[in-house]
Amino acid sequence: APDRAPDPSDPRRQSEPVSLTNGQLGSIFHEIGDILEVKGELRFKTVAYHRAADAISRAPFPVAAAYADALATGHAPPAIPGVGKAISDKLAELATTGRLAYLERLRAEFPATLVDLLRIPGVGPRTVKIVYETLGVESLDDLRHAAEAGLLRGLRGMSEKTEAAILDGIAQLEARPQRLLIHRAHAIADDLVAALESVPG
Repeated sequence: APDRAPDPSDPRRQSEPVSLTNGQLGSIFHEIGDILEVKGELRFKTVAYHRAADAISRAPFPVAAAYADALATGHAPPAIPGVGKAISDKLAELATTGRLAYLERLRAEFPATLVDLLRIPGVGPRTVKIVYETLGVESLDDLRHAAEAGLLRGLRGMSEKTEAAILDGIAQLEARPQRLLIHRAHAIADDLVAALESVPG
């Protein structure tokens, strides 16, 4: 999809130079935060990834290039507010290899479509986790069919009212004009800027 950062784990990228933009890096760390939310990780951990993603996206220098240079010269990478050692190590891996083993492991645990369910108004990570683990719901269509069939009302903390709210949330989501999450918009904007910079004048 055009609003998704290139997959750094894609084997086709292995022989290419690493050139992830700040927006693409931010998108990767937002994705980690989203998957951790669905996994049910502690909130402070998911928030840390989302905050770091925002800081990376807004950094006033090309983060991947700065990390690659620092590693090549043996210097410390530049400091980014909200980016601690664990995330800094992941940035170094992305800057040098274009891949992130941690993200690959997370993606192997959960279908990517699960994160999309968090876009439904009123549907949080706990609900996504429950419907995935108990009903095998993996997509928006799966969730709609489960709610229409009355399968949600028997799950922990859910009722007929929950089913109706979820169906209403899906309808609201589908009725909205196409919008992008800010980190995806940043990634597209970064790509556009990079393309325009190479055009004379």
